[in-house]
Amino acid sequence: MLTRWVKRRRVAKCAADCSITRILPENIEGQGKDVQREEKGVQKAIREAAKRNDMGSAKALAKEIVMSRKAVNRLYENKAQLNSISMHLGESVAIARTVGHLSKSAEVMKLVNNLMKAPQMAATMQEFSKEMIKEEAIVEGADDEEELEEIRARLARVRS
Repeated sequence: MLTRWVKRRRVAKCAADCSITRILPENIEGQGKDVQREEKGVQKAIREAAKRNDMGSAKALAKEIVMSRKAVNRLYENKAQLNSISMHLGESVAIARTVGHLSKSAEVMKLVNNLMKAPQMAATMQEFSKEMIKEEAIVEGADDEEELEEIRARLARVRS
């Protein structure tokens, strides 16, 4: 479901790139710079109006500069929001991929566990351990018997 959504998003982005490129973050930066360039021209016009002593035009142009600065700030806020949304979507896609990989890993671990048959392996290892303990007891017992025979032989020599 998420992969279909991502594909639709890519298609929509391509369509937006072709037809409405002015809302993309890269172009927002360019628009802000265009407005700032025009603002310099308006500032020059304000100075000229002030020299002519035309305060009405100067005030109107000053209000235009204030409005254009607010518009530029809104553009940058929109750019930040678009970048934030893009990052959140990327994070969601990454999380979905991770969930998919974890589920596949769990399936593989389940299959390996079934192949190993852990309970049967544990029972076999316990039997093997019991056999090893018996073998050690037999070997130790044999060593003790040999030592007893040696001690008996020495005692017999001392007595005679």
